Formats: sequence, C-alpha cells, structure tokens
Amino acid sequence: MELLLIHKALIDWRTTFGIVFLIVLLCVVSYTIYRTYKAVVQHNIKEAELRRAARRNIRMQEMTAMVLRNTYSFLWKRENGVFDASDALREHMGWDGDFSTFASLFEMEPLYIQKLKDFFSIKIPGNYKVEVYGNPKDKEPHWYELKMKVEEIDGHVVQKGITVMIDERKEREAIELETHRMLLNAKESDTFISNVNYAIRTPLNAIVGISQIYTDSEMNLTEAEVKAFAKHIDHNNTLLMKTINDMLTVTLMDNSNVGFVFEDMPMGSLANMVRRIARQEVVNARETKVVVEEGPAEAVVRIDTAQMERVLTDLIGNASKFSPNGSTVTVTWRLEDGYVVICVVDRGPGIARVYQNLIFHRFYKINPFTPGTGLGLSLARMIVEKMNGTIGVDSKEGLGSTFWVRLKNVGGTAAAGSNERKGGES
Repeated sequence: MELLLIHKALIDWRTTFGIVFLIVLLCVVSYTIYRTYKAVVQHNIKEAELRRAARRNIRMQEMTAMVLRNTYSFLWKRENGVFDASDALREHMGWDGDFSTFASLFEMEPLYIQKLKDFFSIKIPGNYKVEVYGNPKDKEPHWYELKMKVEEIDGHVVQKGITVMIDERKEREAIELETHRMLLNAKESDTFISNVNYAIRTPLNAIVGISQIYTDSEMNLTEAEVKAFAKHIDHNNTLLMKTINDMLTVTLMDNSNVGFVFEDMPMGSLANMVRRIARQEVVNARETKVVVEEGPAEAVVRIDTAQMERVLTDLIGNASKFSPNGSTVTVTWRLEDGYVVICVVDRGPGIARVYQNLIFHRFYKINPFTPGTGLGLSLARMIVEKMNGTIGVDSKEGLGSTFWVRLKNVGGTAAAGSNERKGGES
C-alpha cells in the first residue's frame, strides 16, 4: 500500500514538472519569437531609412553635379602641396597631370598670380576666398572666385575648396558701377549747373544793377559814388571772369586738352609771382596783407608758371577771403626730403578735420552760401597733380589753416629757365 502511494506521488511530481517545463518552454519560445519579430521590424525600418538616405544622397549628388555643370564650379583639394581636382576641373583646364598651384594653369597678370600664391600659402584654419581674372592655357579668359576651407588633420594642413566662374556676376557688378557712375555724373551736373548759375548770376546782377544806376541820367552821382560804383563793377567783373575761366579750364583738363609748358623756376622768382598776386583785386578785397617769408634760395621747382600762378591765386585768395579784415596771409617754402613744400598760412577760422579732404572735391563747399562755384581747390589739385606734385591742408578749428603744395626740388639738377613742352601730363 505504501509503495503504491509512493509510486502515485512520483507520477504526480513528474506530471507537475512536465507541465511547468512546458509552460516555461512556451514562454521562452514566445519571447524568442517576439524578439525576432521586433528585430526584423527594426531592421526593415532601418533598411527603409537607409534606402531613403541613399536615394537622397544620389539626388543630392545629381543636383550638385548639375549645379556645378551649369555654374562652371569645380571642386578641388590640396594636401601636402598636391592638388586633387575633380574631373570637371581637369577637363575645363585641359589638364591631365599633377600641379602644385593653380597659377601654373592660368595665363594672367602678375597681380593675380601673386594673389593666388598668397591665397594658397594660408595655413591658419578658417574660410577664405579670392577673385582672379585669367584664362586657362589657350582658352578664353574668365573671372574666377576661389573659396577655400583650411583644416588641420592629423598634424598637417588640408585645403578644400571650390572654384566658381563668376563672369555673369562681374558683368552685373560692372553694370551697377556704371549706373552708379552715371547717377553721380548726373548729380554732379545738377550741382555744377546750380553752382555756376549762382556764381555767374551774383556778379552779373551786381554789374547790371550798378550799370543801370550809373547810366541813369536822372541820377545825380557824386565823384566818390562814381568811383565806388566803378570799383564795385570792376570787382564783380573780376569774379565773373574767374568763374568762367575756372569752368573752361576744368572742362579742358577733363578732356586732356591742356598742354603744360614746364620750366625750372627758382623760388625767388616764385616769390615775385606771389607779390604780383597780392596786388590783385580778388586777393586784397578784404584788405589782408600778403607777406612772403623766403626759404632756401637753392630751391628750384619745375612748373608751368601760368598754371602755378592760378594755383597760388586760388590759395591766397581763399586765405584772404576767410581771414579777418586786416589780417596777414603768409607765403613761405622749405626743403623736405628732396621736395619743396610751398605753404600759404592764414589766420582764419580753421577747417574741421572731417572737411579737410572733402574741400578738394569738385563743387564741394563747407558753407553752400559762400560765393563761388566750389571749383577753386579742385582745380588747384588737378593742376598740381599734372605737375607731379601733391596738395593738402593742415588746420585746426580756431587756429587758422596752412595749405601746402609739395613739388620735387630740381635745384642743381637742371639749369633754371630751361623749357620743356609737354602735352597733358608731365
């Protein structure tokens, strides 16, 4: 009986164990199937993403190739001094070998060759660009823009870049510049007409008005009034003639039709020219005193005396116009590093630094209501530059101004008084 019970108990244990094992096995199988299914699903998702990425990459490559073809853009890479260029660049350049710099592929001016050499010598990481103009061997010239990214990889410099043909952009820029220039010319013409109208009408009105009074038989003028009117007419006539002469001279110089007759003039003779200018009505109208403080006697300048007299007349006349009545205008010169520096010094209100370059531009006037066309200093600069000199001003507000002309000293190198005729520039 006991053996029967023990046998029955063993059978029940085995049955229970089998059932439990079966359940566990089913769980393991189910989990394995689930994990496998999940892995397959994730693999399919990743595969689909990779396919989409591959398609996008292919489309991007096709679009990039199309853009590069249509815009004439070429990829390249430079590492350890050797270029690796795209097939498109090789074909465009007609090149099938190694090269160390792009300059070897171009026929261009030395300026652009130097730009390329400087561009490819850059070693500091960053983004850079340069524009050059030239032509590949035996081909039409073009404008090119080179964009480069410099990186440091594994201890050495790698330059990656793209070369783009920018002829159309340069053409647009040229059109924009020409349009801007035409607009400036139109604006300058308007300013010229306005200033000339004012500069001519003012003295002309004075001449006409005074002449009508002077010739009116009903006016009983005293001898002093007649002299004052005559002096006033003469002064305005001088201003009118100066305005007309300035306009004609500017027009002739713009067209390069002015011939300069150069001669070597000792500064002593120039001092006599200044004293002659000081007696002109345009200078002494404000009763200023012009003093010549002579510098080194050996100073000699090569100038066109008539044009130099015009320059000094403008400088001394301006100094007198803006100086207080009865003040002194000083003209002097000095030697400086092989040059003669002629200075016109006044005691006027001075010129703010912001205006010191502007006043030499055509038609520019600090005070638009000041009489004149705004051509004097511009014309003086044109004349001095044609004599291979420079002109400028040193000034502080409230302390007067010093206008200077810098010309090469030819003293001892040529006989004074020798003439040399040249047309246009010297």
